[in-house]
Amino acid sequence: EMREGRGPILMHTDKAMADYDLIEEFYYNLSQDDFNAKWTAIGWPHKIVLQMEQTANQLEEDEERFHKLQMTDAANFNDKLDSLSMMVAGMAAHTDINKAHEIANEVRRIQKQLKEAQSLAVTYNNRERLFGLPVTDYTKLGKLAKDFEPFRNLWITVSDWIRWHDSWMNDPLTSIDAEAVEKNVMDSYKTMHKSVKIFGEIPGVSEVATEIKLLIEEFRPYIPLIQGLRNPGMRSRHWDSLSEDLGFPLKPKSNLTFSKCLEMKLQDHIAVIAKVAEVAGKEYSIEHALDKMEGEWEPVNFEILSYKETGTFILRASEDISQLLDDHIVMTQSMSFSPFKKPFEERISTWESKLRTTQDVLDEWLLCQRQWLYLEPIFSSDDINRQLPTESKRYQTMERLWRKIMKNAKENPNVISLCPDNRLLDNLRECNTLLEQVQ
Repeated sequence: EMREGRGPILMHTDKAMADYDLIEEFYYNLSQDDFNAKWTAIGWPHKIVLQMEQTANQLEEDEERFHKLQMTDAANFNDKLDSLSMMVAGMAAHTDINKAHEIANEVRRIQKQLKEAQSLAVTYNNRERLFGLPVTDYTKLGKLAKDFEPFRNLWITVSDWIRWHDSWMNDPLTSIDAEAVEKNVMDSYKTMHKSVKIFGEIPGVSEVATEIKLLIEEFRPYIPLIQGLRNPGMRSRHWDSLSEDLGFPLKPKSNLTFSKCLEMKLQDHIAVIAKVAEVAGKEYSIEHALDKMEGEWEPVNFEILSYKETGTFILRASEDISQLLDDHIVMTQSMSFSPFKKPFEERISTWESKLRTTQDVLDEWLLCQRQWLYLEPIFSSDDINRQLPTESKRYQTMERLWRKIMKNAKENPNVISLCPDNRLLDNLRECNTLLEQVQ
């Protein structure tokens, strides 16, 4: 095979040598460079053969080395699987809730090793296929992972529950996320409920699940209380009204914890708290909607384009702007009918008048622009200005105003900071009156 590799090269070198022979017959004197090139070319086919032989030997050595490596790796891997099986089997012996965090850490370690082993099994099977070796069956690894999963779920949940419960009871109430509390309580409860059944055959482990399940059941009725106290809409006005309803002061100070709330017997007043929290939540949704509307206007700008050779600009107003205006006016109006609007009455009416002024400005502006575009080419003619001095004067007054308005818009094209301006509205109306007279 190696000799065959020389075929094409020899054809080329033979052709070259024949040419060299021909010019030698004519006693042509080769330069030093050509002479070197000729003898290098003659030597090359041999060099290639040597290189091929070397590479083939190297490949054989590599294959043998990798083969040995695979054998060693596979043997070590089998030992590893045995020790993993032992670890998983040993899980049934853990029954001490006080050591939950240590056990959870060990569980995480075993889980990591199982995951690594599963990806190694794939690697080793692929290597066996490469070497044409019999492919080892690692299905027991999948079974091992499956047997281990209930232990993992149990101990990680037990450890998490102990940490969460401690944090909910003793951290400042203001740092608690009520949604997360509800989700974590429900998830933990499901896991414990399942674990009690799964570990029926292993009494020690089953007892751990039962004990934690009972603790979760004891805590569950407090969820509405936490949700009420931690409603995102609760402001100082709500805490004042709550204190009044309860008959004793309650303030979300940094030293107020949930255990203190339970000492104050707030669990007996869940209905009162829920009522105040509901009002707070409804008010919050109004406040949130106002913030959201204001936020939606921040990036909205007019497109202000240079117009022909006039040295001024025109406005391209998109459909989106009028659509947004319409939507927001409807939304703001419906807010003003809400029984929960009281704290934001002023803000709602200010916002509504901003939107209405913007709508009026936009109507006048586009009307003005249409008329100006029609009249501008007419009054740029000196003839017409001479023949219609009165109209020309009115038009020029209008155009001075128009150019000022457009220059201002070019410098600040942001719709919501530019438009809600009654002076701008008056100026545009004046322009429109002048244009109508000219028309």
